[in-house]
This record gives sequence, C-alpha cells and structure tokens, in this order.
Amino acid sequence: MNKFIINILILLFLLVSKSSSQIGVRQKNIIIDTVDKSISIERSKRFGFIFGYKIQKDYDSLNTFTNIYSKKYADIDTSITFHLTDTQLDSIYSKIREIHFFNYPKDYKSKEIFVGVQPHFSYYLKVCVDKYENELSIDGDIMSKDSNTKNLSNLFSLIKRMIKGSPDYQKIRKPSYSPLYR
Repeated sequence: MNKFIINILILLFLLVSKSSSQIGVRQKNIIIDTVDKSISIERSKRFGFIFGYKIQKDYDSLNTFTNIYSKKYADIDTSITFHLTDTQLDSIYSKIREIHFFNYPKDYKSKEIFVGVQPHFSYYLKVCVDKYENELSIDGDIMSKDSNTKNLSNLFSLIKRMIKGSPDYQKIRKPSYSPLYR
C-alpha cells in the first residue's frame, strides 16, 4: 500500500511540475509581449546593451553599461573607454523598439538563414531597459528574406557603423596582420 501511495505522489508531482513549467512559459510570453508597451518611447536612463561580434578568432564587444570597448585579435587584446553619443544611443534605442527586440527569443533562429561569406560573423546582443532584459546570439552573416532576421541584421549594422565611425575606435592599435572584413 505504501508503494502505491508513493507512486501516486510521484505521478502527481510530475504532473504538477509539467503544468507549472508550461504556465511559466505562457507567463513569460505574456511578459515579453507587453514589454514594448511598457518601455517608454523616449530612451530610458536605464537603457544599455552589450554588443559583440566575432569573425574567426577576432572578437569585438561594446558594453554601454561600463563604457568599455574591447577588441581581441590574435596578437592584440585591448580595451578602451568608449562612449556613444546621446544621439547614437537614441537611434539604437529607437531601432530596438521598432523591431520589437524584446519579442525575440534568446534562441532565435531565422526561418531562412544562410551563411553568405566564409569566414562569417557571429553576433551577440543583450539589451536592458528599466527592469526588462533580452539577449540573443546568431551565428552567420545574416542574409535572409525573413523580416525579423533582416531587422536584426539592420540593427547589428547600425551599431557596427556607429562603433567604427567613432574617434575612439580609430585610436585602437591595428593588428600586425590584415583581418578580413574590418
């Protein structure tokens, strides 16, 4: 009899666990769907992001929370203080809202993605606005007819253009070899 009760309790536990995990996913989707409505149209003072991109062993990242830009080449590992202007941050914030970045899942996969060039870039983006946070990574140069993927590609390109156009970026020591697509 005790074994029967234990089996029933285990079965109930498994059913409750499965139900609550499904409920959690639904609740998570509801929260994410309401983020765009909850964040201000004007850029919040508590807005920041970490953006990284990599090609082969070369890695670049910008952390707007710490205002540090890091560049790692095979023979160089450098970090500098790096500031985007308010206008640049406003443009990025606007683009993030425009593409509904908070609706993208962390494990986002394009419906139609292919690598157009070898070697290819990999991207990472983590965005925080007030109490909301979302992050995702994509491996491959993003060439797709899928509008969500095109939107991400445009956002990544916007951030890269702002980084590379900055006087701070020009101060970084160049590697002894010529990396592709820099």
